[in-house]
Parts: sequence; C-alpha cells; structure tokens
Amino acid sequence: MRLVPIILISVVTATGCHHTAPSPASSDAGPTPAVDAGPDGASDQKVDQATDRANVDAAPVNAFNRPVEVISGSRLKGVLVQSKDGARHRWGMYDTMLRTRCYVVTADDGKARCLPLPPTTVDLNINETVYTDAGCTEMALPGETTCAAGFGFKETPAGLAVYRLGPASARTMLFKKTSTVTAGGVQATCAQAPGIPTKKYFSLGVQLPATTFVEGLSTRTDGTSSQRIHGVYREMADGTRIKIDTQLWDADLKKFCVPRLAGDGNLRCLPIGSALVSSATF
Repeated sequence: MRLVPIILISVVTATGCHHTAPSPASSDAGPTPAVDAGPDGASDQKVDQATDRANVDAAPVNAFNRPVEVISGSRLKGVLVQSKDGARHRWGMYDTMLRTRCYVVTADDGKARCLPLPPTTVDLNINETVYTDAGCTEMALPGETTCAAGFGFKETPAGLAVYRLGPASARTMLFKKTSTVTAGGVQATCAQAPGIPTKKYFSLGVQLPATTFVEGLSTRTDGTSSQRIHGVYREMADGTRIKIDTQLWDADLKKFCVPRLAGDGNLRCLPIGSALVSSATF
C-alpha cells in the first residue's frame, strides 16, 4: 500500500505545548510551504484568503465541486493541508491575534468561541491526560520552556476557561479521570494517578476573559432554496464562516442529519435531532 505524502498549505507556530508544524519529510513531499512575516518580523502562517473551492476534476465521471471549507474573517483564518496528489483538508482555525490554532467550543461564559487548542497526550509525550486538582478540571502541563508561552485550561460548569501559565512547581500527586459502573449507569469520577510525579508542572496564572476569543454567532446553510440537503456553517463574530463537517441540514424535515445506511440498504441523510438554523443562505 502506497501512502500519499501530506504537506501543509499553512504553517502554524507552536503554542500551548504543541509541537511546531512539520516541514515535508522528504523532497518528493511537495514544496516547502511559504511563511509570511508578521508586522514584528516573526514568522506567521500563510493563510488561504480565497473561498477555497476546488475545480471539478476532468477525468472521473462522478466529479463534483468540493464545498467551501472556510471563509476567513478579519481575525480567524483557515489552516489547510494538501496531499501531493491534490486532496485538501481543513486542519482547523488560526487566531492571528493570539498566534495560535483554535477550535470552536463552549467558553466559561457559556458562549461558543474559538479557544486555543489544549495539548494532546501526543504533544505532552504521555500515555493519558492527568490533572493537578482532585476535581480533574486543571490539565497538568509539564514545566518545560517550549510550553511557557502557551495556555492553561480549566473545566467549569459553564464551559472551558483559559489562563496564562504561572510558575512551574513540583507536585506531590496528580489525578486522572476514571469511570465507575453503578446500578444507574456509568459515573465519571476523578482519582489519584498512580506513582509519584517526577516533573514540575505549570500553575494557572492570569485568567483570560472569555471575550478575548472570537464568538460564534449562529449557523447558516449553503446552497439554493430549491435543494433539500444543505451544508451547515458556523458564522463567527469576525465574519469567518466554518463548515461543520459532522452534519448536514434537511430543509424539508428541518432537522440536522448525517449520512448513514437506512433500513432499505441505501445511504440516506438520517435525522440526528431537532434544531433550527438561520433561513439565510450564502
């Protein structure tokens, strides 16, 4: 089986304990992505300002126009990766003011916002996520210099809170999320992680107000009023529009739907819930 090399159309500077976006692994992986210089001379990502609509392939009989993945706004830009043979995929969003990748999630003010991406277990080179508090709300971030310019996170009842990182210190214990099976079902719990921590971990510093991050306003659909199934986009406060890949909109049923095999053996867009979206299209 031959694997097709993937290259970055946009390059992202590492923040929040993320590794720097890799350059192509070999000379046949395609050209090295261009990097723009920001106003302070620092490397910034090169963003795709176009509407990112691919051309129709000439050869396949089932060729079709690929839908717009993202329309960049005044602050948020789309990050795209492309394979050597031309396949493109959106790799998230980039906040040009904070110089970090972000994703749309509920913030601690209860509103959907594009918050910095928390580091993954791969980024942290660990087997599982651990926490510094007994409630498993504060992710433990190793006190390494590569992480010092990043962000800390705390789960709250209203949503995710974002912090600047405070000083690193030794910890006597760490915690991890577990689950307990009870008569009423599965209950999430927080328990002490085994072993004694050997690293120092950052504390949480100054909390960043939720209004620091770009707010998500509403959802819209694409296409014309004559079609039944539409793509769904999230509209952000800075004018960015991001395609929601996990669902479509059935205009007749007025429900979100996802493609699945139906009882008749055919692939159909089956409802996943009842919610309304804006009637406006673009």
